[in-house]
Amino acid sequence: MSYYQSSLFQLRLSVKELRPFLSMLPIVELGADELEKSKAMKVIGVDNELIFDLLKHHDEDLLIAFRIVLFALSLKDYPSDLAPFLRRIKFIDKGFEMRFKRMLGRSRVREKIVSAKELNGWWGLDSKYDDGGQPINE
Repeated sequence: MSYYQSSLFQLRLSVKELRPFLSMLPIVELGADELEKSKAMKVIGVDNELIFDLLKHHDEDLLIAFRIVLFALSLKDYPSDLAPFLRRIKFIDKGFEMRFKRMLGRSRVREKIVSAKELNGWWGLDSKYDDGGQPINE
């Protein structure tokens, strides 16, 4: 198993898959519309198109990350094709992972929902001390 690694992620592909996949990525960029390109730029952490145009000439890893995000975005409506591709990505940068998964609609916010009864119970905590640390005389 071979892989492509950048500071954002690691893409696990076989030796036979890696070169054809990387050479196909520019075609994905050519087929993307401006909205998709804008989403992909935000996922890689660049907000300005002019800055991205300057960076992509000097940072090949950033350009490949941009194109891979576009590739995943193009598969968004085809979950049976997207899932095997996502299993080949190991995220290194957690911010990138969060933005990537949010773009695909796969992020889950795990928040504990507190009921009104539980919240009211928190206010009624039994304490032997007042706010100033002095014992409460009953």
